[in-house]
Amino acid sequence: MDYQEKALLDFLISSGRLAADKAESLRVEALTMGKNLADLLMERRIINEEDLSQARAKALNIPYFSENKVSISPELLSLVSVDLAKNYQVVPFDLDKHAGTLSMVMVKPEELSTVDFFQKRTGYKIKSYLTSKENFENLINNVYSQSLSGEISGVLSRGKEQAEETGIRLVTADTISQIIKEPKIVEIVRKILKHAIRLRASDVHIEPQENITRVRYRIDGILEEKLSLDKDYHAALVSRIKILSGMKIDEKRIPQDGRFNFSSEYGEVDLRISSLPTVNGEKIVMRLLKKSEKVPTLSELGIRAKALATLEEAIHIPHGIILSTGPIVPSSFPTLLSFSPGRKFNSPVTFSPLSNKRKVYSS
Repeated sequence: MDYQEKALLDFLISSGRLAADKAESLRVEALTMGKNLADLLMERRIINEEDLSQARAKALNIPYFSENKVSISPELLSLVSVDLAKNYQVVPFDLDKHAGTLSMVMVKPEELSTVDFFQKRTGYKIKSYLTSKENFENLINNVYSQSLSGEISGVLSRGKEQAEETGIRLVTADTISQIIKEPKIVEIVRKILKHAIRLRASDVHIEPQENITRVRYRIDGILEEKLSLDKDYHAALVSRIKILSGMKIDEKRIPQDGRFNFSSEYGEVDLRISSLPTVNGEKIVMRLLKKSEKVPTLSELGIRAKALATLEEAIHIPHGIILSTGPIVPSSFPTLLSFSPGRKFNSPVTFSPLSNKRKVYSS
C-alpha cells in the first residue's frame, strides 16, 4: 500500500466515514480487482473528490484550501495571468513582501516544476496549498472571470507601464494633483461604480486598513468584500471621488459629504458621498440610488399574504400613521415610495439628508 492510499484510509477512518475492518476489506478488494483504491471508493460513492483531495493534502503534508470565494488584490493577480492560472491550475491568494513568500492554491502542488516556474517568474518563494479540481474551477470563476479584481488587475498592469514612463510611483503632496488625473485612477473608480450598479449594490464602502484599502459592496443588506488594493492607491482614489462629488481634497480632518451622477450600460445612478477621517486614513461611503428604476409594488418588495392584506387595509384608513423604519436603502425608502402611487394620503419624508430627488408627497 503506497503512502497516498494509507493517508486516504487513515483520513476516512479518523473522520468516521469508514470502519477500520471495512477499510481493510476494500483495500484487499481493490488489490484483487487490479483497481486504484481511490477509484473504487469513488465508484462505491464512499468518498468524493473533496475527500480525496483532503487525503492527498494530508499525505503530502500540505495545507488544504477549502474556500471558494476570496478577495484578492489586483496587484497580486497581475503576477499570474488568467491563462497561466488555468494552464498550471493555480490561483495566487496572498503575498507577504516582508517574508518574500507568495501563497498559491494548486491542484497538483507535488509537481515541483510548477513551483519552480512560479518562483523564478515572480521572484518570491512559493507556499503551496492544495485544493480539489472542482474548488479550483470555482476560485478561477470567482477571482478572474468578470470579477472586479480581475478587471482592475489589468488596469494596474497597464498603469504600471505608464508609471515607469512618467516616473510617478508614490502618492505625495507634490504628485497627488497629477496622479488623480491618471487614466488608471479614473478607470479604477469607473469600474468600482460600474460593478456596483451591475450587482445592484446599495452602498460602496472604501475603507483604509493598515496595509491595504478594502472595497465592500452592500448587496441585499449584507456587506461583501469585493476588492483589496495596495494602500499606495488610497489617497489618489479618495481624492478622485472627492473631486467628482465637490468636496475639498485638502480637508481630511472633518467629515464631508457631496453627490454626483454616474451612468453606465447598467443604468444611471445618483450617488451620495460621505467621507470620514479614521486612524488609517479617510473612509468613503457611496450610496447608490437608481434614477431610472420604477417604483416597486408592495408585493414586488416581498410583502405577502397576511402582511400585505394588513398593510393594504391600513393604507386605506382615513386617519392614523404608518411607520416604515429601518435602513434607508434598501428597505424603508423603496417601501415608502411604493405607498404613494395612486394613494390619496400625506407621506412626509423624515430622512435627513433627503436621499433621492423623488416626489413622495401625495394629497
